[in-house]
Amino acid sequence: MRASGPGDAGRVLGRCLAHLCNLLNPDLVVMGGELSACGELLKGCTESLRRHALQGAVAEDSGFSLQLGELGATAEAQGALVLGLRGQETREDLSAATTSS
Repeated sequence: MRASGPGDAGRVLGRCLAHLCNLLNPDLVVMGGELSACGELLKGCTESLRRHALQGAVAEDSGFSLQLGELGATAEAQGALVLGLRGQETREDLSAATTSS
């Protein structure tokens, strides 16, 4: 399947999300980063998700929600920063545990 614009790309993404929702049955899917700035992509994604997912997984009364992230285009950078800081804390904890033994 070839996507030629944001709406088509959203439909392809929605179909992939539908497969994930059918397998995992999440209550919430958050689209973030630069994807969250394109309303046409989100519209196509929502249409395709509702069309291809099992109704019990994404129906309005199932509690499922597709939302835009609040971090916007900096989501990836902020996530990388958090992972880096957590890695540093882990190394410090391991270092402290080995020196106190």
